[in-house]
Amino acid sequence: PHPYTEDNGCAFIVQAAYGWSTGEDLAFAILRKAPRAYIGICGVHPARDWEFGYWLGRPYWGLGYATEAVGRLVTFAFDELGAGQLAAAWFHDNPASGRVLTKLGCLPDGTEERACLSRGANVFCHKVVLKRADFERRKDLQ
Repeated sequence: PHPYTEDNGCAFIVQAAYGWSTGEDLAFAILRKAPRAYIGICGVHPARDWEFGYWLGRPYWGLGYATEAVGRLVTFAFDELGAGQLAAAWFHDNPASGRVLTKLGCLPDGTEERACLSRGANVFCHKVVLKRADFERRKDLQ
């Protein structure tokens, strides 16, 4: 996707394959069922303090895909990988991403500036955390 180049895409694929081979970074495609289409990606990074994240193509924003995909990712990280807590962050000008994280039960954990490849600059971020106990409580309520 814009503004990334083909070289950026190739580097990402190499990085994702390496991450899976080492167990350090686990990336998953987000697919729409019908008609079948690749619409984004999500991943969890055990080697980076269990940080997780996601990207979704603009035409698929606001349709619940991110919440569903990241909900499954969080369940995988806790139930299959044994994470004790997960961390994420959202850029200040993307409050919809913050709402996805809030729906999952994430709580505020400070702010910081982070490098953003697509913008070519540092961007102000809101950090969040999701503890296993909070995840389990929410799961029990469903």
